[in-house]
Amino acid sequence: MGEGARAVDRACALLNAFTPDRPSLGLKELADRAEINKSTAHRLLTALSRAGLIHHDPASREYSPGMRLAALGNIALARLDIAKLAIPPMARLAATAREAVFLAGYEDQGVAYLAVAEGPSTIRLSANVGMIVPYNTTATGKVLLAALSPAELAKLLPRNPPRPTPKT
Repeated sequence: MGEGARAVDRACALLNAFTPDRPSLGLKELADRAEINKSTAHRLLTALSRAGLIHHDPASREYSPGMRLAALGNIALARLDIAKLAIPPMARLAATAREAVFLAGYEDQGVAYLAVAEGPSTIRLSANVGMIVPYNTTATGKVLLAALSPAELAKLLPRNPPRPTPKT
């Protein structure tokens, strides 16, 4: 792998370090999560910031995903016609079942929510379109994993999947 490809991989590792529960991170934590040294992380974050992919808050000294990433995410979501087609039957099912209905798919990092239809129940589950959560932390992810062969499962799941709570 050439130096350019390695730099792209490292930049992607920095972008993938953000999670819904940690949408902004300091330099050291970003470097640790991406498994790269701080000077390399800083250089890459500066370049990502110039491109609008990363936002740096000088007051908190933390980084967060930039607005350009949101725009790119919206472009990706807009091309998913299945989500548009699924909304009417999902809304009917949510009304009948009186529960939220989710359309989700496989993503390298976990379950990607493509569409959400809220049910009338007073108990709400939190999932937003575009959200990606580890497979093992959500019922939706476990349903998707159940359909896989052992070989596919081994490719998709890390050896030590994240455990955000002791009961995960």
